[in-house]
Amino acid sequence: MALKTYTGVQVLQGYTGNLLTSMADIHDFYSHVAGEPVFTHQIPRIHDEVKAWLGTLFPELVEAGSDEMLKILSEAMRRQSTDAERRSAIVTWIIAAEKFCGLKDRYDVPQMGPEEHTSVHPLDEGSLKGRNVIAVGRIKSER
Repeated sequence: MALKTYTGVQVLQGYTGNLLTSMADIHDFYSHVAGEPVFTHQIPRIHDEVKAWLGTLFPELVEAGSDEMLKILSEAMRRQSTDAERRSAIVTWIIAAEKFCGLKDRYDVPQMGPEEHTSVHPLDEGSLKGRNVIAVGRIKSER
């Protein structure tokens, strides 16, 4: 199993499902632990698999991502009116998770094995199941 190093915030984000950094980080994290690309519509299922698995690997995530801690974050976020204030509230909350829950600065995260993760083709999952899907994109010119 391949290990990949993530920040404590990225791992906690993967555990809680709360957006703390970026969608790119979420996709990267879930794709790594699943051992395959994860599409946005697959995230809820993958999150359910990852949460139980991460909690056994890193028990401090259970406390840091508890309902009580998430309530503190939610209340702090509601009191903020600007993006900068919300980012500051997240940083303050992360510092509290490090200090009181033992959240680490960095984690070496392995990939889940087949007993923890069920691989489902993206077109066979959720609202795309059984539909013919055409992906349209634009190739950027190098001029």
